Amino acid sequence: MDLECCICLGSVFGESASQGENFDVAAFNCGHLVHHTCGLQILEHKAVCPYCRADLSKLSDTERLIALSVPKKKPTLSVASYVEKISSECQEHKEKSSVLETRKHALRSQEIEMINTVDALRTEIHRSQRTISILEGKFQKELSARAEAEQLTALRDLAIETRRTLLETQEAHALTLRELNHITQKMDECRERMQSDLRTDRGTPYKKLRSETT
Repeated sequence: MDLECCICLGSVFGESASQGENFDVAAFNCGHLVHHTCGLQILEHKAVCPYCRADLSKLSDTERLIALSVPKKKPTLSVASYVEKISSECQEHKEKSSVLETRKHALRSQEIEMINTVDALRTEIHRSQRTISILEGKFQKELSARAEAEQLTALRDLAIETRRTLLETQEAHALTLRELNHITQKMDECRERMQSDLRTDRGTPYKKLRSETT
């Protein structure tokens, strides 16, 4: 009993199936054996096993058609043994494919989680930028208020200094007026004394002459 390709019905281990040191053997995920090239041609049209109509569309390319390594040496085992061996190898490939699929789902979940984390970080960055903008506005207002306060302080200090200078000037002016009044008074006294002396000097010769004649 020989194994037939469920597509071309040719012998799986015939000369037409030779390829290098191995036979061109593959199995659909459902377990049906085909020539590897026949399986690829079928899958190009529709992802369905032509023998049992199993739907293979949801599987990856490596899961739909599993390539099997069968040496071209003349079989020393019975067909049943080869079937068992190939079935075992097919099951092994299924298990590996299942592990890879689980790993793919895990990576996809990690990818989604990372995308959500990135979105959350972007939202936080936008929120931080708005907060920074608000704080910068407040800081500018505080700077303006501080500058205005410094200007008011400078104006107040200038007013105080101007008032002090004005008071000093007024005091100096008052002192100058007092000194001027004092000098004026002294000058008036000197003027009166001089006028008195002049009147006295004018009357003295007449009195002297009269006393001499008597």
